[in-house]
Amino acid sequence: MKKSILTFKKIAIVYLAFLYGNYTCAQVVDPIECGTIFFDNSESFLTNCSLESPDWIDFYRHKESYIPKEEDEPIIVHVNLNIWQRSDGTGNLIENQQTLDRIHQIFEWVDGHYHNLTDFGIPLSYPVNNLSDSKIRIQLDSIFFYQDPSTDSSFYYGQFQHTLGCTGVMYNHYPSISLLQNYLQLNHPHRKRALNIHLTGGEWCGVGGFITNGAIQSFYKRTPDMATDNIHDWWFGLHFAHEIGHALGLRHTYDSPGDQSCNTSNFNFLWDLYDTIANTSPCPPNQSACNVCLIPSGPNNNNVMGGGNISHVSNLQKGFMHRQLRSLTHGFISNHATAYFETPKEINKSETWDFPLKMFENLVIKSGNTLTIKCEVQFLPEAKIIVEPGAKLIIDGGKLTNENYYRTFW
Repeated sequence: MKKSILTFKKIAIVYLAFLYGNYTCAQVVDPIECGTIFFDNSESFLTNCSLESPDWIDFYRHKESYIPKEEDEPIIVHVNLNIWQRSDGTGNLIENQQTLDRIHQIFEWVDGHYHNLTDFGIPLSYPVNNLSDSKIRIQLDSIFFYQDPSTDSSFYYGQFQHTLGCTGVMYNHYPSISLLQNYLQLNHPHRKRALNIHLTGGEWCGVGGFITNGAIQSFYKRTPDMATDNIHDWWFGLHFAHEIGHALGLRHTYDSPGDQSCNTSNFNFLWDLYDTIANTSPCPPNQSACNVCLIPSGPNNNNVMGGGNISHVSNLQKGFMHRQLRSLTHGFISNHATAYFETPKEINKSETWDFPLKMFENLVIKSGNTLTIKCEVQFLPEAKIIVEPGAKLIIDGGKLTNENYYRTFW
Protein backbone atom coordinates (compact mmCIF):
# COMPACT_ATOMS: atom_id res chain seq x y z
CA MET A 1 0.00 0.00 0.00
CA LYS A 2 1.37 3.40 -0.88
CA LYS A 3 1.67 5.95 1.84
CA SER A 4 -0.94 8.65 1.91
CA ILE A 5 0.77 12.01 1.66
CA LEU A 6 -1.16 14.68 3.47
CA THR A 7 -1.34 18.15 2.01
CA PHE A 8 -2.45 21.15 4.01
CA LYS A 9 -5.87 21.18 2.39
CA LYS A 10 -6.66 17.87 4.07
CA ILE A 11 -5.90 19.05 7.60
CA ALA A 12 -9.14 19.68 9.40
CA ILE A 13 -7.80 21.24 12.54
CA VAL A 14 -5.60 24.03 11.22
CA TYR A 15 -6.38 27.49 12.49
CA LEU A 16 -4.06 29.56 10.33
CA ALA A 17 -3.14 29.74 6.66
CA PHE A 18 0.16 28.02 5.97
CA LEU A 19 3.25 29.21 4.19
CA TYR A 20 4.28 26.71 1.52
CA GLY A 21 7.87 25.96 0.87
CA ASN A 22 8.99 24.01 -1.37
CA TYR A 23 21.71 -8.42 15.19
CA THR A 24 22.83 -9.73 17.03
CA CYS A 25 23.71 -12.45 19.42
CA ALA A 26 21.26 -14.20 21.66
CA GLN A 27 20.45 -14.65 25.33
CA VAL A 28 22.90 -16.90 27.14
CA VAL A 29 21.15 -19.46 29.32
CA ASP A 30 22.71 -22.68 28.07
CA PRO A 31 25.58 -22.97 25.53
CA ILE A 32 25.10 -20.53 22.70
CA GLU A 33 26.54 -19.41 19.42
CA CYS A 34 26.24 -15.85 18.15
CA GLY A 35 25.24 -14.35 14.86
CA THR A 36 26.28 -11.06 13.34
CA ILE A 37 25.02 -7.58 14.12
CA PHE A 38 22.91 -6.01 11.40
CA PHE A 39 20.97 -2.81 12.05
CA ASP A 40 19.19 -2.25 8.79
CA ASN A 41 16.84 0.54 7.77
CA SER A 42 14.82 -0.10 4.65
CA GLU A 43 13.14 3.29 4.77
CA SER A 44 14.02 5.81 2.07
CA PHE A 45 13.55 9.45 2.92
CA LEU A 46 13.60 12.72 1.06
CA THR A 47 16.80 14.39 -0.08
CA ASN A 48 16.27 17.28 2.36
CA CYS A 49 16.81 14.96 5.34
CA SER A 50 20.25 16.39 5.91
CA LEU A 51 20.52 15.85 9.71
CA GLU A 52 22.37 19.16 9.96
CA SER A 53 19.98 21.45 11.83
CA PRO A 54 20.87 22.63 15.35
CA ASP A 55 17.63 21.00 16.52
CA TRP A 56 18.89 17.59 15.39
CA ILE A 57 22.46 18.06 16.53
CA ASP A 58 21.65 19.58 19.91
CA PHE A 59 18.53 17.65 20.89
CA TYR A 60 16.78 15.07 18.70
CA ARG A 61 19.77 12.81 18.02
CA HIS A 62 20.58 12.39 21.71
CA LYS A 63 19.34 9.35 23.63
CA GLU A 64 19.04 11.53 26.73
CA SER A 65 16.25 13.48 24.99
CA TYR A 66 14.04 10.39 24.86
CA ILE A 67 14.30 9.04 28.42
CA PRO A 68 10.69 8.41 29.49
CA LYS A 69 9.13 9.95 32.58
CA GLU A 70 7.06 8.25 35.25
CA GLU A 71 3.86 9.85 33.95
CA ASP A 72 4.48 8.94 30.29
CA GLU A 73 2.27 6.45 28.49
CA PRO A 74 3.96 3.36 27.02
CA ILE A 75 4.73 2.59 23.39
CA ILE A 76 3.54 -0.81 22.17
CA VAL A 77 5.90 -2.97 20.11
CA HIS A 78 3.89 -5.50 18.10
CA VAL A 79 5.39 -8.95 17.44
CA ASN A 80 4.39 -12.12 15.61
CA LEU A 81 5.76 -15.58 16.38
CA ASN A 82 6.29 -17.74 13.28
CA ILE A 83 6.85 -21.43 13.96
CA TRP A 84 8.53 -23.36 11.13
CA GLN A 85 7.88 -27.11 11.02
CA ARG A 86 9.15 -29.78 8.68
CA SER A 87 7.07 -30.46 5.59
CA ASP A 88 5.17 -33.20 7.46
CA GLY A 89 4.34 -30.93 10.41
CA THR A 90 6.96 -32.39 12.80
CA GLY A 91 10.16 -30.97 14.22
CA ASN A 92 8.92 -27.96 16.14
CA LEU A 93 6.15 -26.90 18.49
CA ILE A 94 2.86 -28.70 17.89
CA GLU A 95 -0.11 -26.68 16.72
CA ASN A 96 -2.62 -27.20 19.53
CA GLN A 97 -4.26 -25.23 22.31
CA GLN A 98 -1.68 -26.25 24.89
CA THR A 99 1.09 -24.80 22.74
CA LEU A 100 -0.86 -21.59 22.18
CA ASP A 101 -1.43 -21.22 25.93
CA ARG A 102 2.28 -21.75 26.60
CA ILE A 103 3.28 -19.15 24.03
CA HIS A 104 0.90 -16.56 25.44
CA GLN A 105 2.35 -17.17 28.90
CA ILE A 106 5.88 -16.78 27.53
CA PHE A 107 5.03 -13.40 26.02
CA GLU A 108 3.37 -12.23 29.22
CA TRP A 109 6.75 -12.82 30.83
CA VAL A 110 8.50 -11.06 27.94
CA ASP A 111 6.31 -8.01 28.43
CA GLY A 112 6.93 -8.06 32.18
CA HIS A 113 10.68 -7.91 31.63
CA TYR A 114 10.17 -4.41 30.20
CA HIS A 115 8.06 -2.87 32.95
CA ASN A 116 8.67 -4.76 36.21
CA LEU A 117 12.20 -3.45 36.65
CA THR A 118 14.61 -3.28 39.56
CA ASP A 119 18.01 -1.71 40.20
CA PHE A 120 21.12 -3.09 38.55
CA GLY A 121 22.51 -6.11 40.38
CA ILE A 122 26.03 -4.66 40.20
CA PRO A 123 25.79 -1.30 41.97
CA LEU A 124 27.74 1.59 40.47
CA SER A 125 30.12 3.68 42.54
CA TYR A 126 27.92 6.76 42.02
CA PRO A 127 24.15 7.27 42.20
CA VAL A 128 22.01 6.88 39.08
CA ASN A 129 18.30 7.31 38.50
CA ASN A 130 16.37 4.23 37.51
CA LEU A 131 12.73 4.32 36.41
CA SER A 132 11.07 0.99 37.21
CA ASP A 133 9.23 0.93 33.87
CA SER A 134 10.79 1.19 30.41
CA LYS A 135 7.46 2.53 29.08
CA ILE A 136 7.63 -0.14 26.37
CA ARG A 137 5.08 -2.91 26.08
CA ILE A 138 5.58 -6.08 24.04
CA GLN A 139 2.32 -7.22 22.45
CA LEU A 140 2.03 -10.60 20.74
CA ASP A 141 -0.25 -9.98 17.78
CA SER A 142 -0.40 -13.44 16.23
CA ILE A 143 1.06 -16.95 16.21
CA PHE A 144 1.52 -18.63 12.84
CA PHE A 145 2.54 -22.19 11.96
CA TYR A 146 4.17 -23.05 8.62
CA GLN A 147 5.14 -26.34 7.05
CA ASP A 148 8.37 -26.22 5.06
CA PRO A 149 7.56 -25.82 1.32
CA SER A 150 11.09 -26.78 0.23
CA THR A 151 12.65 -30.16 -0.51
CA ASP A 152 15.81 -29.57 1.57
CA SER A 153 14.33 -28.31 4.87
CA SER A 154 15.82 -24.87 4.24
CA PHE A 155 12.74 -23.12 5.63
CA TYR A 156 12.57 -25.40 8.65
CA TYR A 157 16.21 -24.63 9.45
CA GLY A 158 15.93 -21.03 8.33
CA GLN A 159 18.94 -21.55 6.02
CA PHE A 160 20.97 -22.96 8.92
CA GLN A 161 22.87 -26.24 8.62
CA HIS A 162 23.69 -28.00 11.89
CA THR A 163 25.92 -30.92 12.82
CA LEU A 164 27.02 -32.74 15.97
CA GLY A 165 23.77 -32.05 17.84
CA CYS A 166 23.90 -31.27 21.55
CA THR A 167 27.44 -32.54 22.03
CA GLY A 168 28.92 -29.39 20.51
CA VAL A 169 27.44 -27.48 17.65
CA MET A 170 29.25 -26.74 14.45
CA TYR A 171 27.22 -25.01 11.80
CA ASN A 172 27.50 -23.02 8.65
CA HIS A 173 24.96 -20.31 8.23
CA TYR A 174 23.84 -17.61 5.89
CA PRO A 175 23.76 -14.42 7.98
CA SER A 176 20.26 -13.46 6.94
CA ILE A 177 16.64 -14.34 7.53
CA SER A 178 15.84 -13.28 4.01
CA LEU A 179 14.38 -16.67 2.99
CA LEU A 180 11.70 -16.52 5.69
CA GLN A 181 11.04 -12.81 5.36
CA ASN A 182 10.73 -13.11 1.58
CA TYR A 183 8.22 -15.92 2.06
CA LEU A 184 6.10 -13.60 4.19
CA GLN A 185 6.44 -10.79 1.68
CA LEU A 186 5.26 -13.01 -1.17
CA ASN A 187 2.49 -14.87 0.64
CA HIS A 188 1.45 -12.84 3.69
CA PRO A 189 2.78 -9.29 3.33
CA HIS A 190 0.39 -7.93 5.98
CA ARG A 191 2.16 -10.08 8.57
CA LYS A 192 5.28 -7.96 8.21
CA ARG A 193 3.60 -5.08 9.98
CA ALA A 194 4.68 -6.65 13.27
CA LEU A 195 8.22 -7.53 14.31
CA ASN A 196 8.52 -11.15 13.23
CA ILE A 197 10.21 -13.76 15.40
CA HIS A 198 10.94 -16.95 13.47
CA LEU A 199 11.29 -20.12 15.57
CA THR A 200 13.20 -22.55 13.36
CA GLY A 201 14.67 -26.01 13.69
CA GLY A 202 17.86 -26.70 15.59
CA GLU A 203 19.99 -29.64 16.68
CA TRP A 204 21.59 -28.20 19.77
CA CYS A 205 20.82 -27.82 23.45
CA GLY A 206 21.34 -24.09 23.86
CA VAL A 207 19.03 -21.15 23.41
CA GLY A 208 20.22 -19.06 20.51
CA GLY A 209 19.25 -16.61 17.84
CA PHE A 210 20.14 -13.44 16.00
CA ILE A 211 18.50 -10.50 14.29
CA THR A 212 18.87 -9.20 10.75
CA ASN A 213 16.67 -8.16 7.83
CA GLY A 214 14.18 -6.64 10.23
CA ALA A 215 13.33 -9.90 12.02
CA ILE A 216 14.50 -12.22 14.79
CA GLN A 217 15.42 -15.87 14.33
CA SER A 218 15.46 -18.24 17.31
CA PHE A 219 16.17 -21.95 17.46
CA TYR A 220 13.96 -24.73 18.71
CA LYS A 221 15.34 -26.39 21.84
CA ARG A 222 15.75 -30.16 21.97
CA THR A 223 16.75 -31.33 25.47
CA PRO A 224 14.17 -31.93 26.76
CA ASP A 225 12.00 -31.58 23.69
CA MET A 226 10.14 -28.26 23.64
CA ALA A 227 7.12 -29.82 21.95
CA THR A 228 6.29 -31.95 24.97
CA ASP A 229 8.04 -30.26 27.89
CA ASN A 230 7.55 -26.68 29.07
CA ILE A 231 10.73 -26.53 31.16
CA HIS A 232 12.20 -24.11 28.60
CA ASP A 233 9.36 -21.62 28.66
CA TRP A 234 10.68 -19.19 31.29
CA TRP A 235 14.10 -19.19 29.65
CA PHE A 236 12.60 -18.59 26.24
CA GLY A 237 10.78 -15.59 27.71
CA LEU A 238 14.16 -14.23 28.80
CA HIS A 239 15.63 -15.05 25.41
CA PHE A 240 12.87 -13.32 23.44
CA ALA A 241 13.03 -10.26 25.72
CA HIS A 242 16.79 -10.12 25.12
CA GLU A 243 16.44 -10.44 21.33
CA ILE A 244 13.78 -7.75 21.25
CA GLY A 245 16.28 -5.60 23.13
CA HIS A 246 18.61 -6.09 20.18
CA ALA A 247 15.81 -5.10 17.80
CA LEU A 248 15.47 -1.94 19.88
CA GLY A 249 19.15 -1.22 19.24
CA LEU A 250 20.79 -2.45 22.45
CA ARG A 251 24.02 -4.45 22.52
CA HIS A 252 25.45 -6.99 24.92
CA THR A 253 27.03 -5.76 28.12
CA TYR A 254 29.51 -8.64 28.23
CA ASP A 255 31.18 -8.83 24.81
CA SER A 256 31.76 -6.95 21.57
CA PRO A 257 32.89 -3.48 22.63
CA GLY A 258 30.73 -0.96 20.79
CA ASP A 259 29.32 2.53 20.79
CA GLN A 260 27.27 1.96 23.98
CA SER A 261 30.21 0.65 26.02
CA CYS A 262 33.98 0.52 26.17
CA ASN A 263 34.89 4.19 25.88
CA THR A 264 33.45 7.27 27.51
CA SER A 265 34.04 9.25 24.31
CA ASN A 266 31.50 7.14 22.40
CA PHE A 267 28.41 9.14 21.52
CA ASN A 268 26.02 6.47 22.81
CA PHE A 269 28.06 5.51 25.88
CA LEU A 270 25.85 4.30 28.75
CA TRP A 271 27.46 5.82 31.82
CA ASP A 272 24.54 4.72 34.04
CA LEU A 273 25.38 1.07 33.26
CA TYR A 274 29.16 0.97 32.80
CA ASP A 275 30.90 2.29 35.90
CA THR A 276 33.30 5.04 34.82
CA ILE A 277 35.08 5.05 38.20
CA ALA A 278 35.33 1.48 39.48
CA ASN A 279 35.30 -0.45 36.21
CA THR A 280 38.08 1.24 34.31
CA SER A 281 41.21 0.12 32.48
CA PRO A 282 43.32 -1.90 32.33
CA CYS A 283 40.64 -4.12 30.85
CA PRO A 284 41.02 -7.68 29.50
CA PRO A 285 43.09 -8.06 26.29
CA ASN A 286 40.03 -8.19 24.02
CA GLN A 287 39.09 -4.75 25.39
CA SER A 288 42.49 -3.10 24.99
CA ALA A 289 40.96 -0.05 23.30
CA CYS A 290 38.51 0.48 26.17
CA ASN A 291 38.83 2.89 29.06
CA VAL A 292 35.74 1.37 30.73
CA CYS A 293 35.51 -2.41 30.90
CA LEU A 294 32.58 -4.54 29.80
CA ILE A 295 30.35 -6.24 32.37
CA PRO A 296 30.70 -10.04 32.46
CA SER A 297 27.66 -12.31 32.46
CA GLY A 298 26.86 -13.76 35.84
CA PRO A 299 24.18 -14.04 38.51
CA ASN A 300 24.41 -10.32 39.39
CA ASN A 301 24.24 -9.06 35.81
CA ASN A 302 20.46 -8.74 35.58
CA ASN A 303 20.47 -6.25 32.71
CA VAL A 304 18.27 -7.04 29.71
CA MET A 305 21.45 -7.40 27.64
CA GLY A 306 23.48 -9.17 30.33
CA GLY A 307 22.95 -12.77 29.24
CA GLY A 308 21.02 -14.12 32.23
CA ASN A 309 17.97 -13.30 34.29
CA ILE A 310 16.39 -9.97 33.41
CA SER A 311 15.04 -7.30 35.73
CA HIS A 312 17.02 -4.17 34.84
CA VAL A 313 17.09 -1.63 32.03
CA SER A 314 19.10 1.52 32.67
CA ASN A 315 17.58 4.93 32.03
CA LEU A 316 19.98 5.62 29.17
CA GLN A 317 19.05 2.28 27.63
CA LYS A 318 15.42 3.34 27.92
CA GLY A 319 16.21 6.59 26.15
CA PHE A 320 18.14 4.70 23.49
CA MET A 321 15.19 2.37 22.81
CA HIS A 322 12.67 5.22 22.70
CA ARG A 323 14.90 7.05 20.23
CA GLN A 324 14.80 3.93 18.06
CA LEU A 325 10.99 4.00 18.21
CA ARG A 326 10.73 7.72 17.48
CA SER A 327 13.59 8.69 15.23
CA LEU A 328 13.28 6.94 11.88
CA THR A 329 17.00 7.31 11.21
CA HIS A 330 17.70 4.58 13.76
CA GLY A 331 16.39 1.37 12.20
CA PHE A 332 13.29 -0.62 11.37
CA ILE A 333 11.71 -1.11 14.80
CA SER A 334 9.59 2.07 14.67
CA ASN A 335 7.54 0.44 11.89
CA HIS A 336 6.18 -2.01 14.46
CA ALA A 337 5.31 0.50 17.20
CA THR A 338 1.99 2.12 18.08
CA ALA A 339 0.59 4.33 20.83
CA TYR A 340 -1.43 7.48 21.29
CA PHE A 341 -0.37 9.92 23.98
CA GLU A 342 -2.89 12.34 25.45
CA THR A 343 -0.11 14.82 26.20
CA PRO A 344 0.80 16.69 22.99
CA LYS A 345 4.20 17.54 21.61
CA GLU A 346 4.41 21.34 21.84
CA ILE A 347 6.68 23.51 19.72
CA ASN A 348 7.56 26.37 22.06
CA LYS A 349 10.41 27.76 19.96
CA SER A 350 11.01 27.84 16.23
CA GLU A 351 12.49 24.56 14.98
CA THR A 352 13.65 22.98 11.73
CA TRP A 353 13.13 19.26 11.30
CA ASP A 354 15.57 17.97 8.68
CA PHE A 355 15.29 14.48 10.15
CA PRO A 356 12.53 11.82 9.99
CA LEU A 357 10.35 11.43 13.06
CA LYS A 358 7.34 9.40 14.20
CA MET A 359 4.61 11.14 16.19
CA PHE A 360 2.53 9.24 18.73
CA GLU A 361 0.68 12.36 19.87
CA ASN A 362 -0.77 15.64 18.63
CA LEU A 363 1.75 18.16 17.36
CA VAL A 364 0.94 21.68 18.59
CA ILE A 365 2.82 24.68 17.21
CA LYS A 366 2.45 27.40 19.79
CA SER A 367 1.72 31.01 18.93
CA GLY A 368 4.74 33.01 17.78
CA ASN A 369 6.75 29.96 16.67
CA THR A 370 7.52 28.36 13.30
CA LEU A 371 8.06 24.68 12.59
CA THR A 372 9.82 24.00 9.27
CA ILE A 373 9.65 20.38 8.08
CA LYS A 374 12.24 19.30 5.50
CA CYS A 375 11.99 15.55 5.98
CA GLU A 376 9.34 12.88 6.59
CA VAL A 377 7.14 12.98 9.67
CA GLN A 378 4.83 10.02 10.29
CA PHE A 379 1.67 10.20 12.37
CA LEU A 380 -0.44 7.60 14.14
CA PRO A 381 -4.08 7.68 12.98
CA GLU A 382 -5.31 9.61 16.04
CA ALA A 383 -2.59 12.25 15.95
CA LYS A 384 -3.26 15.76 14.62
CA ILE A 385 -1.35 18.92 13.81
CA ILE A 386 -2.61 22.03 15.55
CA VAL A 387 -1.26 25.40 14.49
CA GLU A 388 -2.22 28.10 16.93
CA PRO A 389 -3.02 31.66 15.79
CA GLY A 390 0.24 33.48 15.15
CA ALA A 391 2.16 30.26 14.52
CA LYS A 392 3.47 28.90 11.22
CA LEU A 393 4.01 25.45 9.71
CA ILE A 394 6.27 25.40 6.67
CA ILE A 395 6.73 22.30 4.52
CA ASP A 396 10.04 22.82 2.76
CA GLY A 397 10.48 19.69 0.67
CA GLY A 398 9.19 17.56 3.54
CA LYS A 399 6.30 15.15 3.82
CA LEU A 400 3.56 14.52 6.38
CA THR A 401 2.21 11.00 6.13
CA ASN A 402 0.82 7.93 7.87
CA GLU A 403 2.95 5.46 9.79
CA ASN A 404 3.68 1.86 8.75
CA TYR A 405 1.81 -0.34 11.22
CA TYR A 406 -1.82 0.59 10.66
CA ARG A 407 -1.08 1.98 7.18
CA THR A 408 -4.36 3.85 7.12
CA PHE A 409 -4.92 7.22 5.49
CA TRP A 410 -4.07 10.01 7.88
